[in-house]
Amino acid sequence: MNTAILSMNLVVWLALGIVTVWRLFPLLTGTGRGPGRVMVFVLFLTSFLSNTFGLPPVARALDGIADGLDRVLLNLTLIAAFFNFIYFFAAQLPRRELFIRTWFQGMLGVIAGAVMVTCAVVSPIGVPRYSALPDYGATAAFLFYVLGSVYFAYACVMVIWLGFRTAALPDVSQPWAFRTCAIGTTLVLLGGPVLRTTSILLRWSTAGAVTVPDWIEGTGQTVLTVGILGYVVGLCAIGARTLIAKTRVNIRLRRDYRVLRTLWTALHEAFPAIGFRPVGGLAGRIGLRRLGIGYRYRRRIIECRDGLWRLSPYVADPDDESDTLSIAAQAELVHDALRHVRDSTAEPVAEPVAIAAPAKNRSDDTRLLALASAFREIAQPRSGQTASAGVESPA
Repeated sequence: MNTAILSMNLVVWLALGIVTVWRLFPLLTGTGRGPGRVMVFVLFLTSFLSNTFGLPPVARALDGIADGLDRVLLNLTLIAAFFNFIYFFAAQLPRRELFIRTWFQGMLGVIAGAVMVTCAVVSPIGVPRYSALPDYGATAAFLFYVLGSVYFAYACVMVIWLGFRTAALPDVSQPWAFRTCAIGTTLVLLGGPVLRTTSILLRWSTAGAVTVPDWIEGTGQTVLTVGILGYVVGLCAIGARTLIAKTRVNIRLRRDYRVLRTLWTALHEAFPAIGFRPVGGLAGRIGLRRLGIGYRYRRRIIECRDGLWRLSPYVADPDDESDTLSIAAQAELVHDALRHVRDSTAEPVAEPVAIAAPAKNRSDDTRLLALASAFREIAQPRSGQTASAGVESPA
């Protein structure tokens, strides 16, 4: 059973590590640093760290540095994780009562953490492992575990209540995922804080005369692990919906990015100055921001608009004098203008104007994408014909 529990803990740890790195990427690339994204990243980070400190190899290494260090770090990161759990679920509600406001929950977490650290410091035997606690004395060590279990029980009840309450909202997406989180947290509550508090109080009050049977302890550990796994599954399901929506947006951006390639290449060859280098923070200087398709797409849009602005003085007047000029005709004029710009003697014939300007708002790229698509249809066949003309037919 211990091997199975360790295997499940490793699966949970690995899943949390993958999701934590995934949530870190938008923060490093600068594509999304809003409070919500930071909150979700911190939530997964604290969960990952608490699971890391609970792994036997890591716990033994920390215990070798200072006796009880792994237990102190584990409980502090668990307090931070539970605070983020409460904050995450409370943020889904339209209004927040006093006892689920951020400052109130943060104050409770800080007080619980400070008291536990104080118990660990003043304990003459440090913080031994739960199974190694003496049957009498060691009041500070017992208080360390009791106070931790009481706070975690309170936090679990809050998460369960908020999870079911959020799932009952009429406009919430994936209510089953929130219910899964609440059910998983219920198992965590039963297998963790409730059983741990009962066992500690029995040993403490009876000086070890009455203890919880080993089979109940083993069953509680299994229930705790299953509950953690269920909670992680529900939480990842909530994030999966965001991932699917973001993936769809990225697929569309990549398609539009490729549509702009031919026009951008021609404009960049004619006006090399339209290319710009990212400036600012670390992400811009080392190029991490360039990995995001959203950034690369917006950069290409800006460079294309700049290039069309520089090209506009060389665009000849259309033969069609009507007010509206088709996209195909505009693409033809742009193609001819680029050919004239390659001639060093070309002179501008008009004042610069915006070509394929947004129709509705500044973020509307519909006209520019249509122009780029039409330009690609014009430029690619002609480039193929030019290449064919340069090849002499065999005698």
